[in-house]
Amino acid sequence: MEEKNKDENGSRLKKAALVLNGKPESKISLQNRLNEEDYDEIIAADGGAKILWDIEVSPDLVIGDMDSLSQEAISELKDKGSKISSFPPEKDETDAELSLQYCSRQEIESVDILSALGGRVDQQIANIFLLELAEKLDLKAVLLDGGLEIGLVGKKTVFKDCEGARLSLLPLDKIAGRIKIEGCKYNASEIELKRYRTRGLSNLITSELALVENQKGTLVYMIDKKHGKFNSD
Repeated sequence: MEEKNKDENGSRLKKAALVLNGKPESKISLQNRLNEEDYDEIIAADGGAKILWDIEVSPDLVIGDMDSLSQEAISELKDKGSKISSFPPEKDETDAELSLQYCSRQEIESVDILSALGGRVDQQIANIFLLELAEKLDLKAVLLDGGLEIGLVGKKTVFKDCEGARLSLLPLDKIAGRIKIEGCKYNASEIELKRYRTRGLSNLITSELALVENQKGTLVYMIDKKHGKFNSD
């Protein structure tokens, strides 16, 4: 996979895990990810704290209007050392958006957004759109769920060690253009992808190193390792 936790010089980026109140990957998978990754901070967006509580992980910070947490739960989180940043229920931002803004203020550079999928459809779509906000805040963010990774294609995005995975490319703008694809079953050069067409779906990475370049518009990638050689079913 693209070395998303290092800068252009190979230096390590300050990294956070942001846990939302969606339907998480399996508890064991989520727990392993949090244990194995070297996160500088674990942040829960409101009800994401309940998901962490179920796997006995105390977040460093809980952000939101706390409408998903009881006062008893908030007290227990405080007793475990979690900081609480409360906002009024009537607000213009979601708890996830507030959390990304916090990451930007704290000069966090890389954010893994967890438990962002599997819930309400409108929230899932909005969570994918948050990748664009993260980019505007100079955050390198991805949504991770089991073997699925969702992120934004930069001018040049390299994927390493993903041979056999499914790759889909979806424009957020009406048109994304001057796209180059290498290392896949369907390679391309200087093509356009239109939001209302499905041409970018279900490509297959066939090399240890794959490349996608995008020069126009905002383009989302989805890497699904549950496909091909990564599928253990």
